[in-house]
Amino acid sequence: MLVIRRKRDQVIHIGADIEVTVLEIENGQVKLGINAPRDVPVFREEIAATRRSNQGAVLAEAALKALETYTVPNSSGARTVSISSSSS
Repeated sequence: MLVIRRKRDQVIHIGADIEVTVLEIENGQVKLGINAPRDVPVFREEIAATRRSNQGAVLAEAALKALETYTVPNSSGARTVSISSSSS
């Protein structure tokens, strides 16, 4: 992690396309302005954590759906296994 000190109106560059500007420092809080290309997602940590959690749930649901029609090969030929999930 890079740790630096900046004063109001000073800018930090990340790569060629991202600028972080210190807009305001007041009562122990820092207000930042972030200028980034539209294809670069920028989220507060609590929003990013929620998105990661939701993404995990979506992936788990997709995995269960894929397993519902999974074919298990065996010596006497293929057999379809049915898996049901219960929601609480």
